[in-house]
Amino acid sequence: MNKDELLKLIATSGYNVYFGAKKHFATYDIIEKLPRAIALLGLLIGIWQLWKPDVSYSQLISFLLIVSSVYSYTITQYDGEKENYDRVGQELTQIHNQLHRLYLNVKSSNASVFPDQEAELEGLMASYYRTAISKQILFSNTVAHFKFFGEAQIAWMDEQLNFTFWKDKVPKVYHLILWILVAIVVIFILAYCVYSIWARYTPFGG
Repeated sequence: MNKDELLKLIATSGYNVYFGAKKHFATYDIIEKLPRAIALLGLLIGIWQLWKPDVSYSQLISFLLIVSSVYSYTITQYDGEKENYDRVGQELTQIHNQLHRLYLNVKSSNASVFPDQEAELEGLMASYYRTAISKQILFSNTVAHFKFFGEAQIAWMDEQLNFTFWKDKVPKVYHLILWILVAIVVIFILAYCVYSIWARYTPFGG
């Protein structure tokens, strides 16, 4: 493996490890903070409904409260493991930092082959796979995106991976939402056009 190939592989590994660390931190944050936020929101909505009991959207509010309560209950299933997610996130961050140092060592080297560095990379990635927790909470991937691209120092990985806004920095769930909205708009426009043509050429009143 030549220098350029090894640098790109280290950067890719750094991305996987650091995003994994942020995902563990995201799961920890959701378990730790979201149930309290949902409880506070429910209390505020309850006070609002007492103040204005006849609001027209009360059924929607009740539905949202039920959905948020179900999600809050799901979060409680992870409560006993939340410290593990924080601990593993810290361990993965340490592995990422070692990968960063390895990247700088390879980048500054004048060697043509890197057997020791390749072995170190394999060892670090083996530690990553042993340490990471595969079970993550719903929405942790989206939160991890914001943590990774909004908070983390990723310039050294960007040198090799050239992150783009739409493809990499926007969470995949937003891609799906946008395509659904586009499909709805297109269907609405087509339906309106068909109706306009039908109304123009169809006689009314016999």
